[in-house]
Amino acid sequence: MFKEYLKELLGSDFDSVWASFFAPKKSGFFITDKSAKKRVLEQFKGAKEFFDNFYIYDDKSALSHSEFFSAGQIYIQNPSSYLATLFLELCMGDEFCDMCASPGGKSIALFSRFAGISGAAIEYDKNRFFTLKQNLEKYGLKGIRAYNKDARSIAKTCANRFDKIMLDAPCSSYSHFNETFSEKSPKELKAIARLQKGLLNAALYALKDGAEMIYSTCTFFSAENEEVIENALNSRFKLEILPLDFEQFFNSKNAAPKIMPRKYGALILPDELYSGFYICKLRKVCQKEQN
Repeated sequence: MFKEYLKELLGSDFDSVWASFFAPKKSGFFITDKSAKKRVLEQFKGAKEFFDNFYIYDDKSALSHSEFFSAGQIYIQNPSSYLATLFLELCMGDEFCDMCASPGGKSIALFSRFAGISGAAIEYDKNRFFTLKQNLEKYGLKGIRAYNKDARSIAKTCANRFDKIMLDAPCSSYSHFNETFSEKSPKELKAIARLQKGLLNAALYALKDGAEMIYSTCTFFSAENEEVIENALNSRFKLEILPLDFEQFFNSKNAAPKIMPRKYGALILPDELYSGFYICKLRKVCQKEQN
């Protein structure tokens, strides 16, 4: 099912994308402790700066077994995930919410770039919540509190509260497709899309008027991506879909991924560096008056 869907979606890009699922990927990391930057780059001499403070390195094992990783001075992340955070600009005093946050990489990336922000990181799954909490403590994110709860609850408990929201929604995870991947049934895919719509709806209740958010997934299916956004546009909220200027982040020292614009948002197509990733940026204008 997935292979045929992907062929129709990607056309001439199918062969390269399909091959990328079965090839090793290079690793990325960013430095969370600026005082350690010189020592980190001395240790990983082959690291190539990709974005500002984000590096590509061939040996993930060396990164994950380093003293810098153990001490919370670097965080290992795929460039697609990091790129999603670059579209969210936070300001001093902003209150931020990371829904479905575990293991915490996007919160850590944002807090490494912006000072003076506070907020919440939410994770429903208990085991993943403990991973999230440990990472927030490890990386010194004192301004953000972790909550073990269903993120849909913020529709009632945090109405019109947040200046920025990151919703990297639970999804079918087909960007991680490989030989051992367990495909989802149509029934499972429908249930996932229903959850995503509920999460985005809750995010919009919790977002202040005029505030912005990112909705993202690591899958290719329109039912989990554009159709979730379409559902929100047809809801009680007046929304704007904001443009994604990918070119601002790329120059001669880094390789831009292949971007596939969608009706709403865009897909990053996978290759040897990037994982497949869907990103859409929204602004909540206001809640529509009900007749």
